[in-house]
Amino acid sequence: NPKREQPVTVLTLKGWEPGENQPPPKPITLVDFWQYAERISREGPTVVLC
Repeated sequence: NPKREQPVTVLTLKGWEPGENQPPPKPITLVDFWQYAERISREGPTVVLC
């Protein structure tokens, strides 16, 4: 398969402390993030980092 370039959108949800046993963000934060992400136009895959 030939290599091809493709745009990738990377979204990062900040404010979530790393490590085990850390509470996730409040549900409203995740919903707001999802709604914001849906408004971003993109032409390729999206990577979400939390």
